[in-house]
Amino acid sequence: MLERVPETLQSRGRIYTSERQRRRLNATDTPYGRGTNVDVGVIVSDRSPEWGSLGKMATYSDELGYYGEIAVPKVVRRELGLAEGDDCLLTVVNADE
Repeated sequence: MLERVPETLQSRGRIYTSERQRRRLNATDTPYGRGTNVDVGVIVSDRSPEWGSLGKMATYSDELGYYGEIAVPKVVRRELGLAEGDDCLLTVVNADE
């Protein structure tokens, strides 16, 4: 399980996992953990409001891609106001465990 790991959204809405992260997810059966079913939570915080901070969260199911990447769907990126290069907190659980 990965819990509240700071990540940066890469091109085409992808977040790439490291080998160490894939081991923590027990996603080592295939190269780069490809095809491993995962449940994903993305948290984005905005500290610009004068009265404090605002946080938004989305959860969805996915599988690790060809190079161990997690794709953040367009609808999730739009709802969270997330664009390439933005930082977020990522929580990922292996859905098969």
